[in-house]
Amino acid sequence: MNMTNAKQDEAGVVASKIRVRLKEIESLVSFPPNQKPLTSLTEVQRLCSFVSPDVEIRVEVPGAGRGVAHGRQELREALLAFRATVNGAKVEFPDVSVMLAGDRQAAEVLLTARAHVPSDPEGAILEMKLAFQKLDGDWLITRAETAKTLR
Repeated sequence: MNMTNAKQDEAGVVASKIRVRLKEIESLVSFPPNQKPLTSLTEVQRLCSFVSPDVEIRVEVPGAGRGVAHGRQELREALLAFRATVNGAKVEFPDVSVMLAGDRQAAEVLLTARAHVPSDPEGAILEMKLAFQKLDGDWLITRAETAKTLR
């Protein structure tokens, strides 16, 4: 196997790990109506373990406004507040593109997030840009933001 094939194989393995992580995030961000508070807290804690301690989140949802969170604690508080005000949510990432940095220690992910909540049957579709960094052997999100689209 030549060096180019080895790098492509490694990039494929990393992209696969990140896609698995995104599937976990998809399932943790989604939650059924009337979920018990302890289950919500457990899922939010697990979700927060997938981001770096100094994560920066900037999300703008049409019709709902803009949200910003700096660090795990702010993210945890925002997620718990969201769960307290919305009785259930279904989130999917139907389109994911992973681009690995040359040093194989960082990746940029472009994805489509489709979210449905009971109060908005049409839901929202967002284009997202996430930065992943390999920290202590684990791929964590260091930044997430809605992407500017030309629509």
